[in-house]
Amino acid sequence: MALMRKYIPKIELSKNDGPGFARSILTTDKRTKEIAVSFDHEGSEITVAGVAKGSGMIHPNMATMLSFITSDISIDETTLREV
Repeated sequence: MALMRKYIPKIELSKNDGPGFARSILTTDKRTKEIAVSFDHEGSEITVAGVAKGSGMIHPNMATMLSFITSDISIDETTLREV
């Protein structure tokens, strides 16, 4: 906990460090698992990205997988739930 308390205030938001985040959740994985796509929607460029961590590396007898999806889209909660 002491290390977490020390370094959490130093975390900076970044639109360009998906690879750094993917590396941060590695344990015994051989490589990161990440993807990002950008597309035009009604004149605005939208980016959707994903990072995942496989289950076998978390615990061999657990079927757990961590995945994180991010986007820079401006959308209200109601519309997001509809899609």
